[in-house]
Amino acid sequence: MTALQLNDLKITPRDGAYVYMPNVPQPHNVIVSPNQATALKAGDIVTLDTTVANAHCPVVKKAAVNDPIFGVIPYDVRKNAYVANEKTQVAIEGSYIYKTAAASITQGAKLYFDVNGQVTSSATAGNSILGVANTSAAAKDDFVQVKLHFETTSA
Repeated sequence: MTALQLNDLKITPRDGAYVYMPNVPQPHNVIVSPNQATALKAGDIVTLDTTVANAHCPVVKKAAVNDPIFGVIPYDVRKNAYVANEKTQVAIEGSYIYKTAAASITQGAKLYFDVNGQVTSSATAGNSILGVANTSAAAKDDFVQVKLHFETTSA
């Protein structure tokens, strides 16, 4: 995995791309749940699928906004979608990744995510917190660096 494009000397942000490459990110191996109807893609936020047992590897599915977060599917130049029962990796807590902003975001704000997978600093009771904004975003669809720090909130 790399955040650099070939023949490009600058980092090109992409949803789910690690921020500080080539620092050592800590991805975690997972299997996409057989219950996952749509393919998971880079930037998707995932939760554990506790209805599926696997003694060797965590099984994940796309998270709803109020699910406990397990990780984020990182950007990978080799493959951009993962279907049911496929192996992949997730960026885990403590990693820095790029996410697309749903609106302007202030540096240091706690970040939630919406149904489109974009991050927002608008607090919603019961929704899970993805992490903290390491940089600001001026407007919707800007990229923001996120330090992953998962929390759940009360409804």
